[in-house]
Amino acid sequence: MPTTFPPPDRLDHFVEREGVRFAGMHLLVDLWGGHGFDDLDLTEQALTDAVRACGATLLHSHLQAV
Repeated sequence: MPTTFPPPDRLDHFVEREGVRFAGMHLLVDLWGGHGFDDLDLTEQALTDAVRACGATLLHSHLQAV
């Protein structure tokens, strides 16, 4: 299942997979049972670090304390 990503100098976020072109990968993350999730700044920093580590682009983040 090959996926092609645009070169880094392109400003769009379109991806092509199996001949279908779409606007990037969208991920929803649901975390529970860990430690520190009540610290939204820490959680946001950890997720932002993960995005950068995998070379992705974060377009929006919404965190909610329970």
